[in-house]
Amino acid sequence: MNPAPEIPKWLLSSLNQIYQLRAKSKRKGFFDEIERDLDRLEENFQDQGFTLHDPMGEKCPDTRTDVEVNISGEGEDNLIVVEVIKPIIRFGTAGLEINQSTIVQKGVVVAESKK
Repeated sequence: MNPAPEIPKWLLSSLNQIYQLRAKSKRKGFFDEIERDLDRLEENFQDQGFTLHDPMGEKCPDTRTDVEVNISGEGEDNLIVVEVIKPIIRFGTAGLEINQSTIVQKGVVVAESKK
């Protein structure tokens, strides 16, 4: 795996803000009104090699290295991501067969044990 390139703080902040706007607008019920604009912003960053990954609902085994996990509730088995504080941000190309992207920001998540 290649070392993460040095990414300017303003760029990571902008990508995180796009993610937050998307998440808040979905919670508040007006996502449909701004979805197209957010998609365009995100596409501009994708054209430059940056991708956002929202791990909501994904399994979170202790071997997972692309997120920093805060455990909520009791138990540490069968952890599932229930809240995303920061998305995973990658830089590079992500093809179906060969993933040549590098994680430039680990996700920060809250996970709970699902029985």
